Amino acid sequence: MTSEDSSFASLKRILHIDHGEHAAEAIVERFASRLVAFAAAKMSAGLQRRVGPEDIVQSVFATFFRRIDDKRLEIRDWESLWGLLVQIALCRIYRHAERNHAARRDTSREVAFEDGARTFDREPRPDESAIVNDICEKLLDGMAERYRPIVRGILQGDTHESIAADQGTSLSTVERVHRRAKERLRDLLGQSGTA
Repeated sequence: MTSEDSSFASLKRILHIDHGEHAAEAIVERFASRLVAFAAAKMSAGLQRRVGPEDIVQSVFATFFRRIDDKRLEIRDWESLWGLLVQIALCRIYRHAERNHAARRDTSREVAFEDGARTFDREPRPDESAIVNDICEKLLDGMAERYRPIVRGILQGDTHESIAADQGTSLSTVERVHRRAKERLRDLLGQSGTA
């Protein structure tokens, strides 16, 4: 029996008998940096902006030690242990990649914030508010009375469905009014020279 074999046999005995901290430390010490490098090599740059390789490795060890505690794993030697950790890591990476490529989280849709980009205040200045209010009044004045509540709902950010239900009208009517309001708004902005 080589020293490698005996060190693994002693580790295995400690893991299965008392789940000692020494065994956990030995495993983490032996494989952590190697696993981080492996995870980093398998992860895209976009995914790494959201999930670090270190996060993957922590998850791998948490899964491994939970399964050892449940006696659900049988490991033969250091290489089989490494292979198991790699399999767990690949599963974690795949899950994170799948989750972060879902439509609304897709990392390829991210746009870098430019250094020279201007930031905007959350609240408009009083003069900006006055301009918006003036344009909204002109927009509503140009609409038939029965369509004004629909336009107000659209301006407040209500969904077409909720506006139709509140106003007791069809969804197609709300969509038609919305199109007309957008056309009217374009005309107003063109007249004011802001378009």
